[in-house]
Amino acid sequence: MISLIRVILICSIAVPLIISAQNKIGNKSIKHGMWENKQVDYVEGQVIVKLKNEVSIDDFEPAFIQLDAKVVQTYDSGKWILLEFPEDVDVFKSIKELKLNKAVEIAELNFVGHVHWEPNDTYYASGLQWSLKNTAQTPPGGTNDADIDLPEAWDITKGTSSTKIAVVDTGIPIDSTTLALSHPDLQNTGRILKGKDCIDLPGSDAYLVGVRDACGHGTHVAGIIAAETNNNIGISGIANGCSLLAVQIMNNIGFGGVIQFKDGIKYAVDNGAKIINISAGWATDSGTIVQALDYAEAHDVLLVISVGNDTGGSVTYPAKHSPNYSNILSVSATDHNDVISSYSNIGTEVCVSAPGGYGASRDENDIYSTTPNYSGFYYHTSSKYNPPVPLSYGYLYGTSMAAPLVTAIAGLMLSIKSDLMPYQIRDIIQQTAEEKGATGFDNYYGYGRVNAYKALKYTIEHYGGTFNQNVILPAGDTWNLQPGVTLSFAPGYTLIVNGTLNAAGNSSNNITFTRSGSSGSWGGIQFNSGSSGNLDYCSIQNAGNGIYCYNSSPTIKHSTIDNNSGTGLYLNYYSSPVLVGNNFRFNSSYGIRCESYSSPNLTDNGYPGSNVIRNNSSGGVLASYYSNPNLLGYMTYGNSVFDNTGYEIAASSNCTINARKVFWGTVPTFSATGGSSIDTTGALPNNTNGGRNIVADNSSSLSNQAISLKVVADDLSLALDKQKDKKYDEAILLFLEVFKNNKGVLLGKYALSKIEECYTQAGKKDYLDYSKREIKPQLKEGSETYVEALELETHQMVNLGLYKEAIGNLQTILKKYNLNSEIDKNTLFTLGAVYSLYYGDKENANKYFDELKRKYSGDEMLENIERILSVGMIAPEYLAQAPVATPEIAINGEKEVVAEEFVSNYPNPFNPTTKISFRLKESGKVSLKVYDVLGKEVANLADGVFETGKHEATFNGSNLASGIYFYRLVTPNGTITKKMMLMK
Repeated sequence: MISLIRVILICSIAVPLIISAQNKIGNKSIKHGMWENKQVDYVEGQVIVKLKNEVSIDDFEPAFIQLDAKVVQTYDSGKWILLEFPEDVDVFKSIKELKLNKAVEIAELNFVGHVHWEPNDTYYASGLQWSLKNTAQTPPGGTNDADIDLPEAWDITKGTSSTKIAVVDTGIPIDSTTLALSHPDLQNTGRILKGKDCIDLPGSDAYLVGVRDACGHGTHVAGIIAAETNNNIGISGIANGCSLLAVQIMNNIGFGGVIQFKDGIKYAVDNGAKIINISAGWATDSGTIVQALDYAEAHDVLLVISVGNDTGGSVTYPAKHSPNYSNILSVSATDHNDVISSYSNIGTEVCVSAPGGYGASRDENDIYSTTPNYSGFYYHTSSKYNPPVPLSYGYLYGTSMAAPLVTAIAGLMLSIKSDLMPYQIRDIIQQTAEEKGATGFDNYYGYGRVNAYKALKYTIEHYGGTFNQNVILPAGDTWNLQPGVTLSFAPGYTLIVNGTLNAAGNSSNNITFTRSGSSGSWGGIQFNSGSSGNLDYCSIQNAGNGIYCYNSSPTIKHSTIDNNSGTGLYLNYYSSPVLVGNNFRFNSSYGIRCESYSSPNLTDNGYPGSNVIRNNSSGGVLASYYSNPNLLGYMTYGNSVFDNTGYEIAASSNCTINARKVFWGTVPTFSATGGSSIDTTGALPNNTNGGRNIVADNSSSLSNQAISLKVVADDLSLALDKQKDKKYDEAILLFLEVFKNNKGVLLGKYALSKIEECYTQAGKKDYLDYSKREIKPQLKEGSETYVEALELETHQMVNLGLYKEAIGNLQTILKKYNLNSEIDKNTLFTLGAVYSLYYGDKENANKYFDELKRKYSGDEMLENIERILSVGMIAPEYLAQAPVATPEIAINGEKEVVAEEFVSNYPNPFNPTTKISFRLKESGKVSLKVYDVLGKEVANLADGVFETGKHEATFNGSNLASGIYFYRLVTPNGTITKKMMLMK
């Protein structure tokens, strides 16, 4: 078989190369000349020919014999031919003759291009991936948030192995003897796939070792995208769950031809890649390049391409084609200050920008990634790179490093929504990029610097997705899901809401939350403390608990929560949502379960809630420990609660339930124990919600004597009306009067809880002072109502971030006022939850949880423990900035004074070590100590006389629990205290 000569377009490095006789492709030198009035590099004596479709290579053979050419290699069944001419032949003249041949569609030089990276001088051994998360740490001393927000993106997905990303470059590390993947961060054979060597001649030594990287560039790009993560070594790949297909189109010095480019693109497409990273470019256009782009476009494959590093020069090819191809994302580079890198090319073809490093020297201002873990690769041995790029890991910079960040983001997007089209991915990444230049589009940043989290967020909001991990909506952010989207979760995984979830569907297009696959239960929607939400026309099904709320009160309307293996709506610790027009049905436990001061309103500002609670296997509504659900109907309309196994409503431990004007079915059953009461007067004779998709069922109800206790006194009516009208100050005065007249009995306890509820709903911050002034003086210390007052104060402390004080209150209850098992259970659970959720202190949390398990084995409350522990700290980065009480640390009895001197730590959060740097204005005695949240000293890092200037100490938290810690610097000029977070 005639072998086809390769046509080689070589991608240029940031600064134009001086081509020497030592630069070769195979055994052919690289030449420099003029082509169509442009200076180009090309392979000596090589020409690429594309035959017309109706012509065979046999038909064309006489023409190349006449021109004294030989066929080096053929591609695509002989339609593409690489010809080689003798040294004394003018290939420019030969190309003109070939173009006159009617059998020829394309005839052009084998243009030379280079990988888009420019090496330079100094290298620092330590690695900092600031491009993924930048807190203005020193080094590199950049700008806070000059990154792609990757930690937040990883809380959505880390990629899936079914998403295949191809890197067409110089290869990846391979053992030359065993031919196995050799780099510990690129060694997972389940994800890292060895593709085709398109650059080396068959039979050559280089060809026999496959896609082994002898340059270093491809390894660096591959690591940015897909390095193994959470393996205790090396770096973190952005899309570390995705598959990576390594295709070699560049040689050991980073040169490759357009025919190799085309061959590599076709191979990647044919082998299932949906995204291809091209960190390379050519100075001139080529029909061969266009053919490759057409092939990728026809197969719906996204191409992410670097724009080149010619210090403000024109965008190179194929990135320059971005205006003509909706599947091309061309990428410029930014530095650690979110400023366009000086070496980056610019132009109207730039789509977006991404961190590529500062340049000038290979140091911590640049991009840290994998390099070959064996000697002999070009960047390590060439005299051009002094000092050499190290083995295993090192810094590089260039648009070559920027493009794979964007490639990886696209991989994350496809991992949650596999049917996104390339134009949709491009549009989302452009829309969600952060503007850094002129408003809208500019030639430097394109549409802005990319943001991984925002791209994933937009994808979820507008297209939904499928998830194989817990998904976290971060504190301080809002997701607005659009009508009709579906979010599917693998069994066991949860949507965790720390911010605000707005899922507003409509009657024609519901929003669906469900499991992926046909079996098992996903974890449901979990609203954590401080979160909020609005669910309207949603369907939540096939979960454990459909919705779980802890100290959170979302509004839920016109939604169906059914066929869940646990409870439909599980409310815990002051969770009191508004519920209107919902179906809670066919759940394996309760329809609605309320614990620890959770009082949902199944009405809406005085109008009937019209909820249907039916056919749930353990009961309709369960309320315990001062929970007061309100099911009040209106005239002839109301809620429908019927055909639930067990009780329609059950209440225990000081609960007050208003269930007037409710439809109960034929023979309803109720249970009220532990000082609780249920008012079921005025039962509706007909189901007013019968037309709302109520499924008929012939099962019979259990019979029991109904408990109908009218406990809500008439003098509460005005107070409740004022609360519904959001006239909270007036409501508080009325509830206070009811409390004073009925303290010690259920009605007074109910009024007290409503006072605190009004404070919370109004956003008032002074409840603690109010309680001390108006509530506690009315009560006998140690009484059950006094304990309620302490518990209500604890809730407010948690809301204010006064976690230390909240723990103090709870420990006081546990030690002094532990009056009964219900108080004991609630206090132990809440102590464990506060330590776990707000301090990340699993050790102390488990101390209380273990006591709870020991004393109350089999209690239903225990099922919540693992849920709380699995959450970890709620939004640790957010809480690190929240008003957590600074511990009282005594320093020679002196009052703290903030000094002008500087102190900071990096990384923060950290695990398990962080470096604390401080700068002194003048020499003198210095103390640097670390304390826990209770003010206990845990480390003494510095204690002595220090000179003027910058100093550094390392804090190791290996033997400490996760949570917030404080470091305090004392100098002759004053004292500075700052927070940091240990996350294990």
